[in-house]
Amino acid sequence: MKWVFMSLALVNVILYLWVTGHPVQSSVTLPDAMPNLNERAMELLHERNARRGRPVLVDCLRVGPFATEEMYSRASRLLVNRGYGFTRNVISARELRTFRVYLGPFNSTIEQDQSARKLDQMGLNHYVHQDEAGTLLSIQMFSQGEEAGRYVAELTALGLAANAKAEVRTLGPLRWLEVSDVVNEERRQSLAALDWADTMVRLAAVPCGANS
Repeated sequence: MKWVFMSLALVNVILYLWVTGHPVQSSVTLPDAMPNLNERAMELLHERNARRGRPVLVDCLRVGPFATEEMYSRASRLLVNRGYGFTRNVISARELRTFRVYLGPFNSTIEQDQSARKLDQMGLNHYVHQDEAGTLLSIQMFSQGEEAGRYVAELTALGLAANAKAEVRTLGPLRWLEVSDVVNEERRQSLAALDWADTMVRLAAVPCGANS
């Protein structure tokens, strides 16, 4: 009966403290405040806002270059008729300085054929190039004179009477079309299948607004 008495005494003490307003300690711990949460997407709201702030990279499709204004205009009409949005990009004509390494000119076709066979035996690619000085066997082009000079020295050491000369070529104008509303692979393939009527034309995915 002793434990019954003690239990009743404990209950009376608790009731007294509750009635008199004394705080009663609780062993139950409340959970920490939950972060703002987008329950549907299961992501923190501040993360979603940060994701919205990131720039979205959209690929455009660059078509070109077109050799003539006529082909350029034809391609523009082709895109207009199919409802594609695009921008036009024209690079003005410019001069390009290059250095040609070659053999020749030759005194006869026999001499030229002998030089061509020698190049073939050495595994060196070459092609016939007509120059104001005569027929040449062009071996390689360089953008820097120093590189061309070193290559001539290497060929001379192999017993070839090689030379180098500077040439200035005019490039352009180069004409491009940039299609901005290519959003899936199906539309890309549809554009690739069009007849652009120019063997130089290539299609390439580029960041929209990128310079050529």
